[in-house]
Amino acid sequence: MNLELIVAILSGMAMAVLALIVLTRNPTDIRNKRFAFVAVSTIIWVAFIYLSDHVQIHDPLYTRLAFIGSVFWISSLVLFVRDFPNKIVFSSKLVFWSHYVLTVILLPVIFTPSFIESVGADSITTGPTYQLFIFYVAYSLLLFGIIARKQLTQSSSQVQRTQVMVVFGSVAVYAALTATSNVLIPLIFDDWASSRLGPVFSLIFIAGISFSIIRFRLFDIKFLIVRSTGYMLALAMVAALSFILLVWLSGIFDRFNATIALRTNAFVLITIVLAVLYQPFKRVFERLTNRIFYKDAYDTRTLIDEFNRAIVATIVLNKLLHNAATTIEKFIKPQDVSFIIRDQEQLRSVSKTIKPDKELLAEIDSHLATLKDTILTTDALEDNKKLKSMLQQSDIGIVAKMVVGKGGGSKGYMILGYKKSGDNYSSQDREAVKILANGLSIAVQNALRFEEIERFNATLQEKIEDATRELRRKNERLRVLDQTKDDFISMASHQLRTPLTSVKGYVSMVLDGDAGKVNDLQKKLLNQSFLSSQRMVYLISDLLNVSRLRTGKFIIEPVESNLADVIESEVEQLQETSKSRDLTLTYNKPEHFPTLLLDENKLRQVIMNFIDNAIYYTLAGGHISVALTDKPESVEFTVVDDGIGVPKHEQHHLFSKFYRAHNAKRARPDGTGLGLFMAKKVIIAQGGAIIFKSQENKGSTFGFSFPKRKLLKKDETPQEKTQKS
Repeated sequence: MNLELIVAILSGMAMAVLALIVLTRNPTDIRNKRFAFVAVSTIIWVAFIYLSDHVQIHDPLYTRLAFIGSVFWISSLVLFVRDFPNKIVFSSKLVFWSHYVLTVILLPVIFTPSFIESVGADSITTGPTYQLFIFYVAYSLLLFGIIARKQLTQSSSQVQRTQVMVVFGSVAVYAALTATSNVLIPLIFDDWASSRLGPVFSLIFIAGISFSIIRFRLFDIKFLIVRSTGYMLALAMVAALSFILLVWLSGIFDRFNATIALRTNAFVLITIVLAVLYQPFKRVFERLTNRIFYKDAYDTRTLIDEFNRAIVATIVLNKLLHNAATTIEKFIKPQDVSFIIRDQEQLRSVSKTIKPDKELLAEIDSHLATLKDTILTTDALEDNKKLKSMLQQSDIGIVAKMVVGKGGGSKGYMILGYKKSGDNYSSQDREAVKILANGLSIAVQNALRFEEIERFNATLQEKIEDATRELRRKNERLRVLDQTKDDFISMASHQLRTPLTSVKGYVSMVLDGDAGKVNDLQKKLLNQSFLSSQRMVYLISDLLNVSRLRTGKFIIEPVESNLADVIESEVEQLQETSKSRDLTLTYNKPEHFPTLLLDENKLRQVIMNFIDNAIYYTLAGGHISVALTDKPESVEFTVVDDGIGVPKHEQHHLFSKFYRAHNAKRARPDGTGLGLFMAKKVIIAQGGAIIFKSQENKGSTFGFSFPKRKLLKKDETPQEKTQKS
């Protein structure tokens, strides 16, 4: 195996490993994809250069493939540098499109005899189109230089600028050497032997990329590279020990003519021991590589856990911030940590040395508002020279806004000085600071509330006592007013009932003909007067019952009642009203119905209320069906209409005192909202349950059900009742 082949293999393996690590680290990042493309192009180019020099020398195919590989490498490199570390956008798209067009034109041209006519041992005879390749290389180098200048200008931090210089420098050296060996020397001296140096020059590019990865956090895969180094060193140590022990034991076994079984057992034992030793060696080299490459390394999860324990250990603000600063200094290692807290429009500074003034804080506020971010790093601040200068003069390395509340209002700032090591803040540092600032903002808010409570506690007791005395006075006044109201309602209801009963009685007598013959029109008018009087009686009863509920005098007085007859009488009274509104009111009275112990007067009022509501809330031409059902264990009464219904979002309020749905108010403005409230009270007080379902604009069902066992006559068993029916 010659040196050229070894170099080619090493170059290919190194580029493949770098491409695999970069791509697996973040396969969605366009820069990582571009670098993987560069790596693959480099491997292909190096392979074709080697083949063109060592396999079938006089066949131009491999030489043409080498030129194809160089074109792919150049185009992939241009794409990569355009997006690394920032995407470069040219004012004119012609710059890049012309390069694409040249690449597409050149690729098929290379396979024609007009590009390469013949290939000799150390010479290549080129054709007229070879000049197009020279122009392509020159144009690519010019474009590469333009992009490099723009990348340096647009880099936002010193780390990015260093990455650009290292990567572009290594690429520039590689490109210059390969252009010299593969283009200039053959063009000037007609000697193609120098083209074999391509794989050697690729090692320069690999070394530059690797150095940028380890030293300047290129692609943010330094951790993987360093860890891999630790693993390889541990593996090399184990392999070296294995080799030394095997050589030493082989000499001993040869001297004493040891048996094959003994040799085998010894080698197995050594293998087991070295396998056990691998983990300790790995830990040693991990610590060593961390000490070399990661002087300030820390685990973010450990930092967050310890930080959270520190800030929940106390509620006192100054002690809380001291604990937070101590934890940050332990892990991130800044020169100083400062906290600026906004407390009731006042600024409170907690710091050793960093004490920014109001002007600097105003600049920070303004800049963060434009960024729509909660953190800024001084080294990465390029678009605000004034703020960067002010931060540098105050020795501030990073500023994180502590955000509290849904509106995103600032509660203050966490401010860190430059790192003690002199390094820039890494992406890990910035993410950690952002997380810590968000967590600390809540703890600070709680501490400020605690201070506020402590300040308020001195006067709180006296205010509570004053408020309690005032509340007692007002409460007593309200009780007096409430009692006066109840007394008035009770008195007015009683006083109204007597004359109303007389009015109702006289109207009934006139209807019965006691005052002479009544014609149809008079009868109709008198019927309406009688029903209105009846409704007034029910309304007065509702008012009295409400008053009794408040005073605890609401009493159920059960008597033997035939519910079927009660319902029939109420339906008959309301038939005229339903006909006058062009409604159909039907009731199928059960032939047999048990006698129940119910408060007939109160229940009659409930039945009348349900049917009356159905009449008033059903449009002309509608139907109202009244039903009474005798079930084995219960009785059910329902009034079903196809009226306006009750909106779904208002149904849960319907049986509340004085509540009426909005569509009911439009249909019947004179309602009180007491009927359904008292109906529910009456039914529940007698051990029953309300039946209700409704759909807006499609109708409603109101009713009640009673368990029969508790309401049957004492001397009537369920069996007797069944026999009767």
